[in-house]
Amino acid sequence: MKDPGLQPERTALAWRRTGLSMLVNGALLVRAAAEAKSAALISVSALVLFASLLMFGIGAWRRRALMRTASPSSPHAAWMLLLTASIWLAAGGALLSMHLAATRSPDGRPLLIHKSE
Repeated sequence: MKDPGLQPERTALAWRRTGLSMLVNGALLVRAAAEAKSAALISVSALVLFASLLMFGIGAWRRRALMRTASPSSPHAAWMLLLTASIWLAAGGALLSMHLAATRSPDGRPLLIHKSE
């Protein structure tokens, strides 16, 4: 009889914790996008929500794999690449959204920067 120990539980909890934190951040981004009516922020929030769902899925798969065998395989490289790419895209989109928000006046017009002569 195989005793997998607590490692599958710790792994599953780590994936769930990461997925939950991304889900909360995605929900906050959805709220901010609704208030700002920003298409860029909506796309960023969609990417964050997608990445959080992917985290939950990979975590569930990983836990099952750890419970089944003594030496489980790593997650497929394509899934990890997709997850990493979506996180990087979300981070880049968030930075772009912050830059766009910082360069606009409260009434939504672009701020003009004049060089002093």
